[in-house]
Amino acid sequence: MHSLSDYQSLFDLYLRQPNVVKDQNALAIGGTATVWTPGTGKKIRFMGGAISVSAAVSILFEDNAGGSAYVFRTPKLLVDTPYIFQFPGDGKLLAAVNNVLKATSSAGANLTGVLFGTEESRRAGRAMTQSNV
Repeated sequence: MHSLSDYQSLFDLYLRQPNVVKDQNALAIGGTATVWTPGTGKKIRFMGGAISVSAAVSILFEDNAGGSAYVFRTPKLLVDTPYIFQFPGDGKLLAAVNNVLKATSSAGANLTGVLFGTEESRRAGRAMTQSNV
């Protein structure tokens, strides 16, 4: 007889839901700022957010050190106007364990709102095989 835990990888694969919400309260993002630090040994899966900014800017979300580690760029946002976004499927998994999610804006601005996703300690969605079914 199988238990619910036997099928956990199927739930992870098909029913993934955000379980971490990171509040941003007027965080200055004119320079690069850390918006999400995972727990030790965890990987961030960035799934979306509901944000606003204090100036008309675009926000670049980056994986850890920035540069070529681009994750997502918003369009130019209006001042104090909610912008809600969600990535299709499983969201965007950062490249490595313990990488932080950073944000920077195209000009001086403060970020307010929430970012959401998951923090994972293993690779989710392992293939079901005869040995683990």
